[in-house]
Amino acid sequence: MTRSKIFKLLSAGSAGLIVLLAAGWLQNVHPAFDSLSHFRLHFSAALFCLLPILIMLRYWILGGAGIIAIALSLFLTAPYLPNFATMSSQASGSGQQPIIRLVQMNLRFNNKTPQRAADAIRLGNPDILLLQEVTEKTVVVLDAFLPTHPHQLACHRFGVGSVAIASRFPFADQESKYCAPTFGFASAQLRMGEQVLHVASFHSLWPWPFRQARQINYLSEHFKALRHPLVLAGDFNASPWSAAVQSVAEKSRTRVAKGMLMSWAPRQLAVKEWLGPILPIDQVMTSPRFKILSRTRLGDGGSDHFPILTQLQLSP
Repeated sequence: MTRSKIFKLLSAGSAGLIVLLAAGWLQNVHPAFDSLSHFRLHFSAALFCLLPILIMLRYWILGGAGIIAIALSLFLTAPYLPNFATMSSQASGSGQQPIIRLVQMNLRFNNKTPQRAADAIRLGNPDILLLQEVTEKTVVVLDAFLPTHPHQLACHRFGVGSVAIASRFPFADQESKYCAPTFGFASAQLRMGEQVLHVASFHSLWPWPFRQARQINYLSEHFKALRHPLVLAGDFNASPWSAAVQSVAEKSRTRVAKGMLMSWAPRQLAVKEWLGPILPIDQVMTSPRFKILSRTRLGDGGSDHFPILTQLQLSP
Protein backbone atom coordinates (compact mmCIF):
# COMPACT_ATOMS: atom_id res chain seq x y z
CA MET A 1 0.00 0.00 0.00
CA THR A 2 1.38 3.38 -0.99
CA ARG A 3 1.93 6.22 1.44
CA SER A 4 -0.78 8.32 -0.20
CA LYS A 5 -3.34 5.54 0.28
CA ILE A 6 -2.37 5.23 3.92
CA PHE A 7 -2.84 8.98 4.40
CA LYS A 8 -6.23 8.81 2.70
CA LEU A 9 -7.30 5.97 4.98
CA LEU A 10 -6.19 7.94 8.05
CA SER A 11 -8.09 11.02 6.93
CA ALA A 12 -11.17 8.89 6.16
CA GLY A 13 -10.89 7.31 9.61
CA SER A 14 -10.65 10.74 11.21
CA ALA A 15 -13.72 11.92 9.33
CA GLY A 16 -15.56 8.79 10.40
CA LEU A 17 -14.70 9.38 14.06
CA ILE A 18 -15.97 12.96 13.83
CA VAL A 19 -19.25 11.69 12.36
CA LEU A 20 -19.59 9.09 15.14
CA LEU A 21 -18.99 11.73 17.81
CA ALA A 22 -21.50 14.11 16.22
CA ALA A 23 -24.10 11.33 15.98
CA GLY A 24 -23.67 10.64 19.69
CA TRP A 25 -24.59 14.25 20.46
CA LEU A 26 -28.06 13.41 19.12
CA GLN A 27 -28.58 10.84 21.87
CA ASN A 28 -32.02 12.19 22.73
CA VAL A 29 -33.25 11.89 19.14
CA HIS A 30 -33.06 8.12 18.73
CA PRO A 31 -31.69 5.17 20.77
CA ALA A 32 -29.29 4.36 17.90
CA PHE A 33 -27.50 7.66 18.51
CA ASP A 34 -27.59 7.01 22.24
CA SER A 35 -25.73 3.73 21.69
CA LEU A 36 -22.94 5.68 19.99
CA SER A 37 -22.76 8.17 22.86
CA HIS A 38 -21.57 5.44 25.25
CA PHE A 39 -18.26 5.34 23.36
CA ARG A 40 -17.77 9.12 23.24
CA LEU A 41 -14.50 9.07 25.16
CA HIS A 42 -13.13 6.16 23.15
CA PHE A 43 -13.88 7.90 19.86
CA SER A 44 -12.35 11.12 21.22
CA ALA A 45 -9.16 9.33 22.29
CA ALA A 46 -8.77 7.68 18.89
CA LEU A 47 -9.34 10.97 17.09
CA PHE A 48 -6.86 12.75 19.37
CA CYS A 49 -4.19 10.23 18.35
CA LEU A 50 -4.84 11.04 14.67
CA LEU A 51 -4.74 14.82 15.07
CA PRO A 52 -0.92 15.16 14.81
CA ILE A 53 -1.02 13.30 11.48
CA LEU A 54 -3.78 15.57 10.15
CA ILE A 55 -1.81 18.65 11.19
CA MET A 56 1.40 17.25 9.70
CA LEU A 57 -0.40 16.65 6.41
CA ARG A 58 -1.90 20.16 6.60
CA TYR A 59 -5.47 18.90 6.56
CA TRP A 60 -6.46 22.07 8.37
CA ILE A 61 -10.22 21.81 7.96
CA LEU A 62 -10.37 18.17 9.04
CA GLY A 63 -7.95 18.80 11.90
CA GLY A 64 -9.93 21.82 13.08
CA ALA A 65 -13.17 19.85 12.90
CA GLY A 66 -11.52 17.11 14.95
CA ILE A 67 -10.42 19.56 17.65
CA ILE A 68 -13.92 21.04 17.84
CA ALA A 69 -15.50 17.57 17.99
CA ILE A 70 -13.23 16.48 20.84
CA ALA A 71 -13.72 19.74 22.77
CA LEU A 72 -17.51 19.62 22.46
CA SER A 73 -17.62 15.95 23.43
CA LEU A 74 -15.54 16.60 26.55
CA PHE A 75 -17.72 19.60 27.41
CA LEU A 76 -20.89 17.49 27.20
CA THR A 77 -19.28 14.77 29.32
CA ALA A 78 -17.57 17.08 31.83
CA PRO A 79 -19.82 16.35 34.86
CA TYR A 80 -18.88 12.68 34.63
CA LEU A 81 -15.15 12.88 34.05
CA PRO A 82 -12.99 11.25 36.77
CA ASN A 83 -12.94 14.04 39.32
CA PHE A 84 -14.79 12.37 42.18
CA ALA A 85 -13.35 12.28 45.69
CA THR A 86 -11.22 9.46 47.01
CA MET A 87 -12.29 7.31 49.94
CA SER A 88 -13.45 9.59 52.70
CA SER A 89 -12.09 9.25 56.20
CA GLN A 90 -15.01 11.22 57.55
CA ALA A 91 -16.91 9.45 60.32
CA SER A 92 -20.36 10.20 61.60
CA GLY A 93 -20.49 12.22 64.74
CA SER A 94 -22.99 13.95 66.96
CA GLY A 95 -25.70 15.67 64.98
CA GLN A 96 -24.75 13.87 61.79
CA GLN A 97 -26.51 11.14 59.92
CA PRO A 98 -24.59 7.84 59.76
CA ILE A 99 -22.60 6.93 56.68
CA ILE A 100 -24.30 4.27 54.55
CA ARG A 101 -22.02 1.86 52.70
CA LEU A 102 -23.67 0.46 49.60
CA VAL A 103 -22.17 -2.08 47.19
CA GLN A 104 -23.65 -2.67 43.74
CA MET A 105 -22.49 -5.51 41.49
CA ASN A 106 -23.56 -7.51 38.45
CA LEU A 107 -22.47 -11.00 39.52
CA ARG A 108 -22.42 -12.46 35.98
CA PHE A 109 -25.04 -15.18 35.56
CA ASN A 110 -22.50 -17.95 34.89
CA ASN A 111 -19.75 -16.76 37.22
CA LYS A 112 -17.53 -19.77 37.86
CA THR A 113 -16.13 -18.30 41.08
CA PRO A 114 -19.08 -16.71 42.94
CA GLN A 115 -17.28 -17.05 46.26
CA ARG A 116 -14.63 -14.75 44.82
CA ALA A 117 -17.40 -12.21 44.17
CA ALA A 118 -18.55 -12.53 47.79
CA ASP A 119 -14.99 -11.94 48.99
CA ALA A 120 -14.61 -8.84 46.79
CA ILE A 121 -17.91 -7.41 48.05
CA ARG A 122 -16.95 -8.12 51.65
CA LEU A 123 -13.94 -5.83 51.26
CA GLY A 124 -16.38 -2.93 51.11
CA ASN A 125 -18.00 -3.82 54.45
CA PRO A 126 -21.41 -2.90 52.99
CA ASP A 127 -24.61 -2.11 54.84
CA ILE A 128 -26.70 -2.67 51.70
CA LEU A 129 -26.12 -4.87 48.64
CA LEU A 130 -27.83 -4.24 45.30
CA LEU A 131 -27.07 -7.15 42.97
CA GLN A 132 -27.84 -8.16 39.39
CA GLU A 133 -27.73 -11.47 37.47
CA VAL A 134 -28.59 -13.55 40.50
CA THR A 135 -28.97 -17.15 39.33
CA GLU A 136 -28.76 -20.61 40.84
CA LYS A 137 -25.00 -20.38 40.34
CA THR A 138 -24.51 -16.94 41.89
CA VAL A 139 -27.10 -17.09 44.66
CA VAL A 140 -24.30 -18.38 46.89
CA VAL A 141 -23.28 -14.72 47.24
CA LEU A 142 -26.59 -13.98 48.95
CA ASP A 143 -26.17 -17.10 51.08
CA ALA A 144 -22.70 -15.96 52.14
CA PHE A 145 -24.14 -12.68 53.46
CA LEU A 146 -27.19 -14.20 55.13
CA PRO A 147 -25.66 -14.13 58.66
CA THR A 148 -24.79 -10.40 58.42
CA HIS A 149 -27.43 -9.24 55.92
CA PRO A 150 -30.50 -11.34 56.78
CA HIS A 151 -33.02 -8.98 55.20
CA GLN A 152 -33.04 -10.14 51.58
CA LEU A 153 -35.23 -9.90 48.50
CA ALA A 154 -34.26 -12.08 45.52
CA CYS A 155 -36.39 -12.07 42.38
CA HIS A 156 -36.53 -14.54 39.50
CA ARG A 157 -33.45 -16.66 38.83
CA PHE A 158 -34.09 -18.03 35.35
CA GLY A 159 -32.14 -17.11 32.20
CA VAL A 160 -29.46 -14.56 33.00
CA GLY A 161 -30.97 -14.14 36.43
CA SER A 162 -32.47 -11.15 38.08
CA VAL A 163 -31.90 -8.58 40.78
CA ALA A 164 -31.63 -8.78 44.54
CA ILE A 165 -31.42 -6.64 47.66
CA ALA A 166 -29.61 -7.65 50.86
CA SER A 167 -29.43 -5.41 53.92
CA ARG A 168 -28.26 -5.17 57.50
CA PHE A 169 -31.30 -2.94 58.05
CA PRO A 170 -34.73 -4.57 58.31
CA PHE A 171 -37.48 -4.05 55.77
CA ALA A 172 -39.91 -1.34 56.82
CA ASP A 173 -42.78 -3.67 55.93
CA GLN A 174 -43.31 -6.72 53.76
CA GLU A 175 -45.70 -4.88 51.45
CA SER A 176 -42.91 -2.57 50.28
CA LYS A 177 -40.90 -5.46 48.81
CA TYR A 178 -41.47 -5.55 45.06
CA CYS A 179 -40.20 -7.52 42.06
CA ALA A 180 -41.23 -6.29 38.62
CA PRO A 181 -42.74 -8.89 36.28
CA THR A 182 -39.66 -8.47 34.08
CA PHE A 183 -36.31 -9.64 35.39
CA GLY A 184 -34.67 -6.25 35.79
CA PHE A 185 -36.16 -4.35 38.74
CA ALA A 186 -36.69 -4.81 42.49
CA SER A 187 -37.35 -2.30 45.25
CA ALA A 188 -37.98 -2.23 48.99
CA GLN A 189 -38.12 0.13 51.93
CA LEU A 190 -35.57 -0.25 54.72
CA ARG A 191 -35.87 1.07 58.26
CA MET A 192 -32.78 2.72 59.74
CA GLY A 193 -33.81 3.84 63.18
CA GLU A 194 -36.58 6.38 62.62
CA GLN A 195 -35.62 6.91 58.96
CA VAL A 196 -37.17 4.89 56.12
CA LEU A 197 -34.99 4.51 53.02
CA HIS A 198 -36.26 3.29 49.66
CA VAL A 199 -33.72 1.25 47.66
CA ALA A 200 -33.98 -0.26 44.19
CA SER A 201 -31.81 -2.60 42.14
CA PHE A 202 -32.00 -2.29 38.35
CA HIS A 203 -30.58 -4.35 35.48
CA SER A 204 -31.04 -2.78 32.08
CA LEU A 205 -31.21 -4.66 28.82
CA TRP A 206 -28.57 -3.91 26.19
CA PRO A 207 -28.84 -0.65 24.23
CA TRP A 208 -30.19 -0.30 20.69
CA PRO A 209 -30.58 -2.39 18.57
CA PHE A 210 -31.69 -4.32 21.66
CA ARG A 211 -34.68 -3.43 23.87
CA GLN A 212 -33.21 -1.10 26.48
CA ALA A 213 -35.42 1.88 25.62
CA ARG A 214 -38.56 -0.30 25.59
CA GLN A 215 -37.70 -1.75 29.01
CA ILE A 216 -37.16 1.70 30.54
CA ASN A 217 -40.48 2.89 29.14
CA TYR A 218 -42.19 -0.24 30.49
CA LEU A 219 -40.78 0.43 33.98
CA SER A 220 -41.59 4.16 33.91
CA GLU A 221 -44.44 3.94 36.39
CA HIS A 222 -42.30 1.88 38.77
CA PHE A 223 -39.54 4.48 38.67
CA LYS A 224 -42.05 7.28 39.26
CA ALA A 225 -43.63 5.43 42.21
CA LEU A 226 -40.36 5.14 44.15
CA ARG A 227 -40.43 7.14 47.37
CA HIS A 228 -37.74 9.38 48.75
CA PRO A 229 -35.16 9.35 50.24
CA LEU A 230 -34.10 6.90 47.54
CA VAL A 231 -31.02 5.07 46.29
CA LEU A 232 -31.33 3.40 42.89
CA ALA A 233 -28.31 1.50 41.57
CA GLY A 234 -27.47 -1.22 39.10
CA ASP A 235 -26.06 -2.31 35.79
CA PHE A 236 -27.53 0.19 33.34
CA ASN A 237 -25.57 -1.03 30.31
CA ALA A 238 -25.20 2.67 29.55
CA SER A 239 -22.78 5.49 30.30
CA PRO A 240 -23.84 8.09 32.90
CA TRP A 241 -24.27 10.86 30.32
CA SER A 242 -26.49 8.74 28.05
CA ALA A 243 -30.14 9.45 27.36
CA ALA A 244 -31.05 6.06 28.85
CA VAL A 245 -29.49 6.84 32.23
CA GLN A 246 -30.76 10.41 32.28
CA SER A 247 -34.26 9.16 31.47
CA VAL A 248 -34.30 6.86 34.51
CA ALA A 249 -32.98 9.68 36.70
CA GLU A 250 -35.72 12.01 35.46
CA LYS A 251 -38.47 9.45 36.04
CA SER A 252 -37.22 8.55 39.52
CA ARG A 253 -36.47 12.20 40.42
CA THR A 254 -32.89 11.36 41.34
CA ARG A 255 -29.41 12.60 40.48
CA VAL A 256 -26.81 10.46 38.75
CA ALA A 257 -23.61 10.18 40.79
CA LYS A 258 -20.96 12.41 39.27
CA GLY A 259 -17.49 11.21 38.49
CA MET A 260 -16.81 8.49 35.95
CA LEU A 261 -15.96 5.06 37.32
CA MET A 262 -15.04 2.38 34.79
CA SER A 263 -16.79 -0.83 35.84
CA TRP A 264 -17.05 -3.29 32.91
CA ALA A 265 -14.64 -5.15 30.68
CA PRO A 266 -15.18 -8.01 28.23
CA ARG A 267 -13.70 -11.26 29.40
CA GLN A 268 -12.73 -12.24 25.85
CA LEU A 269 -9.20 -11.69 24.48
CA ALA A 270 -7.90 -10.99 28.00
CA VAL A 271 -9.12 -7.37 27.80
CA LYS A 272 -10.05 -7.42 31.48
CA GLU A 273 -6.62 -8.67 32.51
CA TRP A 274 -4.60 -6.34 30.27
CA LEU A 275 -6.65 -3.13 30.28
CA GLY A 276 -9.04 -3.47 33.20
CA PRO A 277 -12.57 -2.04 33.00
CA ILE A 278 -13.20 0.09 29.91
CA LEU A 279 -16.84 1.28 30.19
CA PRO A 280 -18.66 3.14 33.02
CA ILE A 281 -22.02 1.33 32.83
CA ASP A 282 -22.78 0.66 36.53
CA GLN A 283 -24.56 3.67 38.01
CA VAL A 284 -25.82 5.02 41.32
CA MET A 285 -28.71 7.49 41.55
CA THR A 286 -29.82 9.21 44.74
CA SER A 287 -32.29 11.70 46.10
CA PRO A 288 -30.95 15.27 46.22
CA ARG A 289 -30.78 14.98 50.02
CA PHE A 290 -27.95 12.47 49.77
CA LYS A 291 -24.32 13.51 49.81
CA ILE A 292 -22.09 11.03 48.00
CA LEU A 293 -18.84 10.88 49.93
CA SER A 294 -17.04 8.50 47.59
CA ARG A 295 -17.37 5.82 44.94
CA THR A 296 -14.72 3.12 44.77
CA ARG A 297 -14.15 0.10 42.58
CA LEU A 298 -13.50 -3.02 44.64
CA GLY A 299 -11.54 -6.13 43.66
CA ASP A 300 -12.13 -8.56 40.82
CA GLY A 301 -15.05 -10.85 41.67
CA GLY A 302 -14.87 -13.12 38.65
CA SER A 303 -17.56 -11.22 36.75
CA ASP A 304 -17.20 -8.93 33.74
CA HIS A 305 -18.41 -6.20 36.12
CA PHE A 306 -16.51 -4.93 39.14
CA PRO A 307 -18.29 -4.29 42.45
CA ILE A 308 -18.72 -0.59 43.26
CA LEU A 309 -18.70 0.73 46.82
CA THR A 310 -20.59 3.99 47.35
CA GLN A 311 -20.51 5.84 50.66
CA LEU A 312 -23.52 8.10 51.23
CA GLN A 313 -24.80 10.36 53.93
CA LEU A 314 -28.34 11.67 54.21
CA SER A 315 -28.65 15.37 54.95
CA PRO A 316 -30.91 16.30 57.88
